[in-house]
Amino acid sequence: MTANLENTFSTEIKVAATVFVVTLVAVRLVNFLNKRRYKLPPGPWNLPLVGYLPFLGKEPPVTFSSLRDIYGDVFSIQMGSFPAIVVNGMDAIREALLTRGDDFSARPPFTTARLLNEGRNLGFAAFGPIWKAHRKVVTHVMYAFTNARNNPIEDIIVSEAITVVEEFAAHGKEPFDPFESISVAASSMVYQLCYGRHKNIREDPDFSNNMQNSRDFRKFTKTGNPVDVMPWLRHLMPWKVSRFLEITGTFAKNRIKKVKEHEQTFDGEYLRDITDGLISAADHLSEEDKAIGLDRTRVIESLDTIFAAGTGTVGGVLHWMVLLMAAHPDVQENVFQEIEKVVGLNRYPSLADRCSLPVVEATIYEVYRFAAPVPVPAPRLTTCDTTVHGYEVPEGTTAAAVFIVTFAIVKLFSTLSKKHYNLPPGPRNLPLVGYLPFLGKAPVETFSSLRGLYGDVFSITLGSFPAIVVNGKDGIKDALLAQRDDFAGRPSFSTGRLLNEGRNFAFLSAGPLWKAHRKIVRHVMYAFGNARNNPIEDIVVSEAITIVDDFVAQKGKPFHPYNSILLAAASIMYQLCYGRHKNIREDQDFHDILTNTREISKFAKAGNSVDVMPWLRHVMPWRVRKFLQFLVTATRRRTKKVEEHERTFDEQHLRDITDGLISAANNLSEEDKNVGMDKTRIIESLDVIFGAGTNTVSVFLDWSVLLMAAYPDVQEKVFREIEMVVGLNRYPSLADRSSLPMVEATIYEVFRFASPVPLALPHATTCDTTVRGYDVPKGTVVLVNIFSVLHDKETWGDPEKFRPERFLLDNGQLDKAKTEQVIVFSMGRRRCVGEYLARMEVFLAFTTLIQRCRLYKPPGAPEYTLGRVFELACLPQSYQVCADRRE
Repeated sequence: MTANLENTFSTEIKVAATVFVVTLVAVRLVNFLNKRRYKLPPGPWNLPLVGYLPFLGKEPPVTFSSLRDIYGDVFSIQMGSFPAIVVNGMDAIREALLTRGDDFSARPPFTTARLLNEGRNLGFAAFGPIWKAHRKVVTHVMYAFTNARNNPIEDIIVSEAITVVEEFAAHGKEPFDPFESISVAASSMVYQLCYGRHKNIREDPDFSNNMQNSRDFRKFTKTGNPVDVMPWLRHLMPWKVSRFLEITGTFAKNRIKKVKEHEQTFDGEYLRDITDGLISAADHLSEEDKAIGLDRTRVIESLDTIFAAGTGTVGGVLHWMVLLMAAHPDVQENVFQEIEKVVGLNRYPSLADRCSLPVVEATIYEVYRFAAPVPVPAPRLTTCDTTVHGYEVPEGTTAAAVFIVTFAIVKLFSTLSKKHYNLPPGPRNLPLVGYLPFLGKAPVETFSSLRGLYGDVFSITLGSFPAIVVNGKDGIKDALLAQRDDFAGRPSFSTGRLLNEGRNFAFLSAGPLWKAHRKIVRHVMYAFGNARNNPIEDIVVSEAITIVDDFVAQKGKPFHPYNSILLAAASIMYQLCYGRHKNIREDQDFHDILTNTREISKFAKAGNSVDVMPWLRHVMPWRVRKFLQFLVTATRRRTKKVEEHERTFDEQHLRDITDGLISAANNLSEEDKNVGMDKTRIIESLDVIFGAGTNTVSVFLDWSVLLMAAYPDVQEKVFREIEMVVGLNRYPSLADRSSLPMVEATIYEVFRFASPVPLALPHATTCDTTVRGYDVPKGTVVLVNIFSVLHDKETWGDPEKFRPERFLLDNGQLDKAKTEQVIVFSMGRRRCVGEYLARMEVFLAFTTLIQRCRLYKPPGAPEYTLGRVFELACLPQSYQVCADRRE
């Protein structure tokens, strides 16, 4: 055994050494190829993975000055995972930030930027039309506030300066550290400018919380934060990001509370502070600003940036000023003599005195120059291939990044984790990519094989994320029902952060906000489905008839049915969301939304590499940019339809799902508002409802057509039951469901056999928990293998057979116990909110289709293979079918 261990250890060392050497060679090769393609700025050597970070020291600006002497005003370094350039000197900085301002106006996709206000923070948001509009609005508000006749700026600042003087004087002749007094005063100034005058500001718990959060925030966002430049560290040190999210969450709660207080007393004719200015700006957004996605939430959230940045700037400068005046008493005396001469000692200085105090102004400029309170501004990113000082700078400067962690490091962390936790067993994983290369084209089939080796719960690594796979009804019930709150989270995948800028409720992290959002959407969907005047039957039956007409138009020739099915499914959901439409297929908005939904589905399909290996977005940025373009277009289309609804909205007559969501948004409870729920989030739910609904109905109908053609005996039984109960002189209705057990059994069997969603959207654990006797650490990705339940041999006996009768009792009625095993809509906290509506749609569409159309395999064609294609959904392999109208 010892020999085996030695051999294993020796092998791992060899693998680690090989990987490390390959990394070095790869980095050099990529750098060499990049330098041949671009005339990049010169620069020092960088280490794999961490780049030049270990050599920056405690004073990066000083290090940059030394490198400037060697390489010139512009040089290259590697900042962890990000290629970077450093621009020095007035001439080079002017060229980059003024002459080529747009080229250098972006922000890198750092962790901080993605977390702040869910990516919407003005200081860190991505460059583009929304950011430009956002910046313009905030700039206007700040300028208007400072130039308003009744602004309280002088009173607030002079009052706080006097407080600082009194606190300093209270020490008498004893030495003291002035930092705390200055920091509190600076925070108090900016807090009151944002939220209004306050007599006892230092006793206000909201102010104290904001000030403490600002301190913690600055600690996390300080220059060179390793999680920013090495994003993979957030998976090794998740507690650091969790703490940051707690800080920003408290910021948001305090801000929401103060804004609500303002809204209750808001007067558009009398703007008291910056908050009033932002509320006014949000209430008067131009149509152009709304069209590109700027909304009230973004505008109001600007308060976080204003408070944090303002406090940091004022506090930092005053701290330096006190030190420099004490260190240079002659300068201090010159400043005082000028103030005494111009202002005197019987009144306080005012802004009107500035032009008469040149020595004061000169001293302030010199403090700025000497102290350099912001030595390195927030990092920028190039928006296109550009140049500076004669050197070429690639777009994003991220295309050459190579990320490899040696096998030894991976083994170390795995060993430490296994010592701390009783983790589920599982196969070996590769460095960096984990088990991804072995999943193949059919991950659920791979999981079935691994289940045979390791049991119902096993561990794998998905790229950068540790994960478990839960199989079988007992394991899934244990996780999603018995411990539903523990398994209700979502992993921090790129898809979730990009969809609706992180607000998409299907991907939103578990918490009070998500619970409130889900409850509202679920109520709207259920109320719409049960409303007496809902148009569901008319819309679905009408589209099913259109499918029949499309099929029959082929005149008995073989054809691929998918496009007709998809178009009808999308039309159903579009009209349920946005209202009846006579010529839906001629509506450009409908086609644009359908196209965008297809593209979004492609990006978000199961196993998306950018999701589980986030660093790939820096290697392949064009892919994410394309996805963002589709999201912007989808937002514009949805915004247009919602605005059309709002112009004709009637609370007493809700026409469709959009009306239902508008009504819900207009009637939010105070409890929901307090957790951060707002109109934007509710209306954005339309994106999930349309996308998920279209996918569910289209995949179900696609499989139904194939299976009815493959099993003509089942199709005939279904038709005979419809003919007997409904007849051929009217269309099926929802009232017929309870009288059509064979139809219902067939629908359940299509769902079971097809498994249209073989893997539920990934869950994540919200705390350290257990499942089936194994420990599962907080933040673990959880893959729920629904396919394993729907194709379990112990439950179904012959799962690979299509046999609807399995759902019927001896008396011909539906077996409720069996139907409950078909968990196609998942279970627990994340169960599909649209299940009730989806079941209505598939019943009406399927029943109408079989009532009016006979489906059959093309004569002479080989038997259908019934093969599966695993993407976001489980689709049937491409097939052809023939169809005749039933007369």
